Amino acid sequence: MKSVAPVGIGRGARSLGAATAAATPRLLMGVVPLVTLGVFGFVPSAVMALRRRRTADWSASAAFAALSAAWVLRIVLTPDETHGFGFAVDFLLLVASTLGATAHALFAWRAGAGAGVRAERPVREVR
Repeated sequence: MKSVAPVGIGRGARSLGAATAAATPRLLMGVVPLVTLGVFGFVPSAVMALRRRRTADWSASAAFAALSAAWVLRIVLTPDETHGFGFAVDFLLLVASTLGATAHALFAWRAGAGAGVRAERPVREVR
């Protein structure tokens, strides 16, 4: 009797339409922090955390929510013109909450696909 050996996950050739449809949610989530200048930078990580339910995703969501809250407070409490250290803080909050959240949305979304987000076709058994 032959032993059962998995052949692997079968992936056929993907068409351009299928590849675009697969990448669209990730791209849309990556655009949210850019369009809102980081104010809603926590939204993509919150969506990932709700879908995956992993501690790392909840931690990233909390970090980006804290960055967004700090950015909003800084917008409210900062005078019209800032120089020196105040400007540096504003700039760092803007960059971290905008570009950091965008990079996280684009790269972390696909990294968790193997963790149960999207089920692949079952492994074939060879007998």
